[in-house]
Amino acid sequence: MNRTGKKVSIWRMIYPLLVFFGVDLLVTMIVSSVLTMELIAQSGPAVITDPDFQTQIMEKLVPVVYQNANLINLIKSIPSIGLMLLFMHMDKKRLYRDGEYVTYERPAAIFFAAAGLLGVFAGITGNNIIGISGLAELYAETEEMLAQITYSGGLLLEILSVVILAPIAEELVFRGLIFRRMREFAPFAVSMIFSALIFGFYHGNVVQGVYAFLVGLLCAYVCEKFKSILAPILLHMCANGFSVLATESGLLEKYITTNTAYIAYIVICAAATVLLMWQINEKVKPEVLIPARNDTAGEEESADA
Repeated sequence: MNRTGKKVSIWRMIYPLLVFFGVDLLVTMIVSSVLTMELIAQSGPAVITDPDFQTQIMEKLVPVVYQNANLINLIKSIPSIGLMLLFMHMDKKRLYRDGEYVTYERPAAIFFAAAGLLGVFAGITGNNIIGISGLAELYAETEEMLAQITYSGGLLLEILSVVILAPIAEELVFRGLIFRRMREFAPFAVSMIFSALIFGFYHGNVVQGVYAFLVGLLCAYVCEKFKSILAPILLHMCANGFSVLATESGLLEKYITTNTAYIAYIVICAAATVLLMWQINEKVKPEVLIPARNDTAGEEESADA
């Protein structure tokens, strides 16, 4: 690939992130402005003349933003999903125009269910790794703040935001665009690790970053195996879904009450993760239904020769 080609490829991976972050920033600013106006209205116009006005507003605004974090995430996920789908459609049209678009058969529904189940067990295993490593204790204050943000607004809002819309938006940008675009010129392992690293850094803190990196590796892996963005979306949804439901119901605290039960829990979940990955690796091999036109043309030229 020439230098110009490399610049174009790098830009094609960067601009979806810029758009994604731009939507995030814009929505957060708009919602924060609305909340600030409400706080001023509640406090009265006189507060604006107070020398400590900004400090007072920020002290009141931050907890309100935390309380509405899932509502904000839900609002910003909707335009992000629309824009990322548009970019993916543009990619499809470009590949088809250039004769590089390949159509694969869709794996059986049971394998997509296996990808979702993998998300549950891999999510648990990732959290167990974080717990065993001591990272959660080291960053306990950050963890507590993140828990307040993640589990805010009630169960219904958590499901809509954390379990459904956020995984769709994140998978479209990190796997549907960044990973797939990098796969056009880079090996699978490099593309998988790079997209997972970006996904980890996107979360902005060590604990979530390490967890997101591990989940990102799996999401890229199933995206490659299934040749479908639906597989990583399901995996991501199920990982988040179990976390939300287990936390809100106190499921683990009810049944994991001894060290023996905790060790068994860790081993069973890790073993299930490995088993599901092995099954997906062995069984999920979608065949090419319609090859790229360039490949077909090459085969025809070889046959004529």
